[in-house]
Amino acid sequence: MKVLVTGANGFLGQQVVDQLLARGHRVRALIRPTAVPPKWAEGVELFHADLRAHDNLVSAFDGVDAVVHAAAATSGNEDIQFASTVVATERFLEAMSQSSVKRLVHVSSIAVYDWKRVGKTMDEQTPLASEIYDMGPYTMAKVWQERVVSRYAAAHGWELTTMRPGFIWGPKHAVIAGMGRRVGRIYLMFGP
Repeated sequence: MKVLVTGANGFLGQQVVDQLLARGHRVRALIRPTAVPPKWAEGVELFHADLRAHDNLVSAFDGVDAVVHAAAATSGNEDIQFASTVVATERFLEAMSQSSVKRLVHVSSIAVYDWKRVGKTMDEQTPLASEIYDMGPYTMAKVWQERVVSRYAAAHGWELTTMRPGFIWGPKHAVIAGMGRRVGRIYLMFGP
């Protein structure tokens, strides 16, 4: 299977590419034109594009069987995060709608849940945040991004899987704002 990975040079995107390669898939890694590509193994085809402005995104889908959409802004002000997450996703999905690709894995965030209504267990039935304008630019952008992805998937009959990971960390990506407190090699996180 050939998989197109957006945000492939980001921390999570690099891990996705590595895991797809380890499982024997072919990968097309979509990275920004100015990005320095990671040192991947043979078999990674690079596609340089800025999802916010690239003219020919449709060609990114040539020969592709599935997409992992991990591109999003994790920092910057409200306008930057909205443009890099929501507008970029809308442009990307419009191009996907002109291709034959029907399988999409969208990487969202645990931030989209309505933490006031979680209850005892958080699962796929937990309500999503509706009062997003008090939540900060990242949460606002991710909620809007999910809305756009869901709308496109429904309109085009795509097979959609939405992942909502919590904190993601690892080598060279160990400190995350709001993560909690570090005690030696252990992180303690307090929350609802």
